[in-house]
Amino acid sequence: MGNIAHFNIVCAASEFDRVLAFYLAALKPLGYKEMKRPVENFVGLGNGYIADFWIGAKKGCEKISIEDRKQIGCHFAFWGKDFTAVHAFHAAGLKAGGTDNGKAGYRPKYSKLYYGAFIIDPLGNNVEVMCIYPPWMQWWWWRSWLPGGKVLEPENRKED
Repeated sequence: MGNIAHFNIVCAASEFDRVLAFYLAALKPLGYKEMKRPVENFVGLGNGYIADFWIGAKKGCEKISIEDRKQIGCHFAFWGKDFTAVHAFHAAGLKAGGTDNGKAGYRPKYSKLYYGAFIIDPLGNNVEVMCIYPPWMQWWWWRSWLPGGKVLEPENRKED
């Protein structure tokens, strides 16, 4: 894993509740929940012992224009433990009001073993959940070695 300890996104005060609700729903499949709220309109989410993803509202800012969003939007990714977590994030993100920016699947242009899904959040950020597994870590790869076995494409297999 990398060395990022935590990161923070900022929204307009009028968007805070909507953005928080989106992330609580979209990241629920990864075990994320609200962990800290040290001051009003600033909350830390996490899936362990510490809050590593923070959402804050900019004081005195009631609206951020679409033009400004295009300038300040960013991309960040969360680790998913397996394909199921990637799919669950994508489905939860869409249900929570996010916009599809890439359904769950392999991304061979990044790596042969890179599997991810992308959602545009309510602020215009490109949010990803991804996993990288050697194929021999997956049950479907071993199944391919059995007589008559074949590797199933991700959309046709289920995680155990």
